[in-house]
Amino acid sequence: MSLGTMLQDADGNTSSKRVVGFSMIGFAMLLALILFISCAFLELKNSPTMIEIIDSFLYAGTSLLGIGVLERFVPKEKTKNIS
Repeated sequence: MSLGTMLQDADGNTSSKRVVGFSMIGFAMLLALILFISCAFLELKNSPTMIEIIDSFLYAGTSLLGIGVLERFVPKEKTKNIS
């Protein structure tokens, strides 16, 4: 499974929720890596605040991905052409 297929919804379109969710999780991982490196070499006074920011990005990103997963289980309504 490639990244392009993971970002698509059930109809084959690129899902903005998945793109933003993956980018938020990637940004949180980058922040966690920066925090780990800076804690190893520097003494940070606000590291619990940084951990809360990382948690917020992780929660928001995973909830956006979860919405995309739940959309697959909801049946699509067929639109009727009224003319």
